[in-house]
Amino acid sequence: MTYKEDNPKKALFILTVTLFMILLSSCSGSVDSVDQNSQNALAYSQELDNLIPDLPASWIYSGTAEYNHVMSLSEVYETKSQKIYRVLGEVEDMSDGDSGADFNFELSYSIYNDSIVQSKKGKMIMDSDYDKLTIIKLPLEVGNTWMEKVIDSDEKVSTLTGTIENIETDNGTVYTVRYENSNSEYYEIRKIKENSGVIQFEKSIFYDGDAFPVQYSLYKLNRDETLIINSEESGSNETVKSPDLKDDATLIELDTIPELKPIETGVEPNEEESKDLTALIVDFNGAWTKFVNDKDMGILEFVTDDGEAYDIIHRFPAGTMILSFELIEVSEMVIDNRIANIHVHEIIKKVTPEKTEMLEYFWLYEVHKENDKWMIHSYVSE
Repeated sequence: MTYKEDNPKKALFILTVTLFMILLSSCSGSVDSVDQNSQNALAYSQELDNLIPDLPASWIYSGTAEYNHVMSLSEVYETKSQKIYRVLGEVEDMSDGDSGADFNFELSYSIYNDSIVQSKKGKMIMDSDYDKLTIIKLPLEVGNTWMEKVIDSDEKVSTLTGTIENIETDNGTVYTVRYENSNSEYYEIRKIKENSGVIQFEKSIFYDGDAFPVQYSLYKLNRDETLIINSEESGSNETVKSPDLKDDATLIELDTIPELKPIETGVEPNEEESKDLTALIVDFNGAWTKFVNDKDMGILEFVTDDGEAYDIIHRFPAGTMILSFELIEVSEMVIDNRIANIHVHEIIKKVTPEKTEMLEYFWLYEVHKENDKWMIHSYVSE
């Protein structure tokens, strides 16, 4: 978004945020010089980013029962906390159009500070039973294991356990990751190669009580061109565009920065407390998107049981929109005994069937320390 240079309040606010973030950076050091747990929560992992090829890139896959699909990297963009690779694709229609099915699909790979999350749209692609899951997670070491809640097409929630089972380095580094469902015999396996992405996928399917493996493998990675994917909805040869800040989204920009009231009582946090509180704000907002988008109630781990935030969560119409954070800026922090107050500037993309908006907020968070853990108690708009 564009800030007007003639607005002294905006200039002062931006200067404050900039100085604060520089202070955090100088305290914590560079990403390469600290361990993963103290890495700046607002940065995405360069180590994971190296697994995905840059533009232009097109993949051709072939698999079980003459299955084929092609996909192309459409766009790459960054937010404050992640880097997103958007992929458009098409499955080969073996029925020559007689099935009437939509063979187009879309994937995205979102790179965070410790994981790559795959999201997909489209029913004909031979891929995960889950529209959203973590496909690999730091550290990139054999035996690294993580667990997450996933939702299938029937809205059934399961726990999926991912494990890095093998690392090959003969011809470029390849990570083999296995994912197992705690409630069934369902599994997935991916081979992810540095600067190539997923080069092999396998999963189990079930028929008449028996499980069978199906798979596809990379036939060719074209690094010289982006293949054009037809959009049946638009009737053109242009790639389907997602809402973004420049095009479809309506930016709801405040005319003036609100005059943030100084937090009167308390003292500035020390270096460790600043890191913990900043990480809490970022982690809470990450959990908020999972709650709003996927009805993931893991967000309750970040809030007190008796606060306004808890009440908001139980009143909010989760599942009716898609939210993502374009900006999270933390400025003033003050701690008074076991209560912290924090000024936070946020820009949120809100997508509904009717429209896409970019919403700007200035919040005052109230955070309580319970059992030596900081938790969100409430947040109000300034």
